[in-house]
Formats: sequence, C-alpha cells, structure tokens
Amino acid sequence: MSPALRRSRRSKSSSYSVGDLVEIKRRSRSYTGRLVYRLTEDRESPNPLWLVTFDEGNVKDEEIYEKHFGAILKKGKVSSRSSSSGPKGG
Repeated sequence: MSPALRRSRRSKSSSYSVGDLVEIKRRSRSYTGRLVYRLTEDRESPNPLWLVTFDEGNVKDEEIYEKHFGAILKKGKVSSRSSSSGPKGG
C-alpha cells in the first residue's frame, strides 16, 4: 500500500469547463463571464489560467486565474471540434 500524499501535493481537478458561465468576483463586484479557452496546458495545475469573455459591454475579455471564479451559473455545451481548437489567430 502506498503512502497517501500530503494535502498540498494532491492534485485538484478543475470543475470548470469551456463554455461555462461563471461568477467572477473582482473589486468588490460580481461579473458573469463565459470560459472560452483554458490557457494553462498542465492539467495538474492548482490554479489554471482561462480566457474569459463578458456579456457586459464595458468589460473587456481577460485572462483570469481560476481562483477568482465563484459558482458555475450554467454549464456550457461544447462540441468536440471547438473544445480541441485554441483561440483563432491571424
């Protein structure tokens, strides 16, 4: 039997997925953002970086760490084609 890993060494799997609508708390205000693309390639990362878009007109798309996310407001539906492709570049 192998020894158990320390809590700090255990990997935490992300409950967030591409397309999810999530609550984002910043500057004592809550925003609703849609997860577009996971920028952190390491699946074992304790705090992945995401590209997030906002429906509010005055908030620009941003790269935000997962630690700033709150509740998942709505799970996104993603086709297999869009989840495997990254952001479109020119």
